[in-house]
This record gives sequence, structure tokens and C-alpha cells, in this order.
Amino acid sequence: MSARAITLLIMMCTTANAGDRPKAEWPDGPNRSFLQSLQRPDNWKQPDRSEMVRSCCGAGDTVKTRFRVEASTGPYPEDHWYAWLDNKWVAIPPDKIVPDYAPDGQPYLFLLTPPSRPDLYEILCFVRPRGGL
Repeated sequence: MSARAITLLIMMCTTANAGDRPKAEWPDGPNRSFLQSLQRPDNWKQPDRSEMVRSCCGAGDTVKTRFRVEASTGPYPEDHWYAWLDNKWVAIPPDKIVPDYAPDGQPYLFLLTPPSRPDLYEILCFVRPRGGL
């Protein structure tokens, strides 16, 4: 990944939907340190990412939405998770799913959205709800 692409990614993480969402901070509580230190589960694909790019971004990059899960079959079944985005169910890639759960057991979805194109997004991280839906 080029330095320009990394800079753009960092900028988008810190300013995602700047016009729509105020800069948010994690509230005090049991989730604060967990969510602040959360790393993207697909970092193994690009081990040379900077520390800033390796994170799931910040509180302002989470979206509140509905989720759905479908059980999978096969020799190594994994659940298939979906998020309700842009009025449709969007599959959450398995390599974006964080293996841990938030202390409060709630789901968290982190999206990267360019400020100039709120219709475009990339799923960075998904923290599943503890105990399912």
C-alpha cells in the first residue's frame, strides 16, 4: 500500500461522515479500552500497515443498524453475518469479524466512509453480539 493510500485511509478513518456525525469519543465504561484498542482482524493480509491503519478506527466510525445471522453447514461451519445498510442486507466478510466480544455484549460495526461519498463504505470491523441475536 502506498504512503498516499495510507494517508487517505487514516484521513477517512478520522473524518468519516464529518458532515453527518460529530467527532465521537468512547464513553467511560467497560467498553472504552476494549473498543479503543480494537485491531482490524484482517491485518495479517498487510502486516506493514501503520498502527493507525491497523485499528478499527474510532467511536465516530461505528454505525447503529440491524444485524442478521445465518447458520452455515459443512465440515467447518461458520455463521454468516449480515448488516442492514443502504436498505439491503450486506454480507459481513468473515475476515472482518473480530474474534472477541465487547464487555457489554453488544454488536459494533465499523465502517470507513469517504466524507465526499457517504454512499460508499468499507466494512472494517464487526464485533458480534455475545450470545447471538
